[in-house]
Amino acid sequence: MTLVMPGHPPGWMRVPGATAQARLMTITNSTAARPAGPRRPMRPWLVLITAIALTLVNVLAGGVLVAAALTAVLGPDSVAASLASRVCVAVTAGFTAYLWWRLSGRPGGHGWFATSGIRPLRTAPRQFALGGCLALLLVSALAGIDSLLGIGHPAMPDHPGTPGGLVLTALTALLSAWAVQGFPEELLWRGQAARELSRSWSPGAVIAGTSLAFGALHILSNSGASTWFDRSLYVVAAMSFGFLLASCRAAGRSLWLGIGYHGAYDLMNSRFLEITNRLWLSLTVITLLHVAAGMALLSLAARRAKDTAAHAIPVGSPTGSPNVPPS
Repeated sequence: MTLVMPGHPPGWMRVPGATAQARLMTITNSTAARPAGPRRPMRPWLVLITAIALTLVNVLAGGVLVAAALTAVLGPDSVAASLASRVCVAVTAGFTAYLWWRLSGRPGGHGWFATSGIRPLRTAPRQFALGGCLALLLVSALAGIDSLLGIGHPAMPDHPGTPGGLVLTALTALLSAWAVQGFPEELLWRGQAARELSRSWSPGAVIAGTSLAFGALHILSNSGASTWFDRSLYVVAAMSFGFLLASCRAAGRSLWLGIGYHGAYDLMNSRFLEITNRLWLSLTVITLLHVAAGMALLSLAARRAKDTAAHAIPVGSPTGSPNVPPS
């Protein structure tokens, strides 16, 4: 299958102001030449290690250390310290992604905000909501299948008891889902790391490489797995999660579809679904669901980009007559 994906060379980012020719990139078995950035691209293995390291730095510096410092000043039961530490993870992720872009020589010829995947902002609310709806669909499917297989069931989190406690619990959950996980990880992995890798790799290789490395990082996560077999399957499930998020990046042409899905999935899967036995079977189900959804999104991206290529104006053609050869 030949997959045409929109993007600004050398990456798969849509940059405002780029021409139609500059927004086309084709994944084939050939090695098409890509324009180099201002500096020599980082080696792919170093890009992936950097993404893993910065993910850990964001959580450690932006979350753990800030939380410890604020707790020491405000007290161990401080609500402000808990919420501020979560916001700080997102702020640290933005700073480290920007610093990485600066040190790599500002590739792409545009500003960081234009090439980070955050723009275009006009479509952000719609894509964010679509990502959340996709997460609701897959988590609901997972809960239904797990119930049919007798390995889990939908669950409701404990009620805090008071309206104020309910608001605080909801706010903490939302910040944990998006400020700690959704936004920072998408900005680093499907944003900066993907852009840097695209200077050396094809978009297909970028999707595969970031998915594998992103999943491998989750071997450090508290998955609840009690055996090495379950932990191995958890890593594979995380890889499929990364594949779906990279597919969201390709289909949505920005980070917002993936940010919406990432945060909503973490929010619902960890709080509204309880696995009672045979964790490996539930992990297998969610892996298959992620792969199927990711393939559907890539198919959508390929079909959309093919239509874009069909209507692109070839070089030398009269303006407004894309299919008419120059006279």
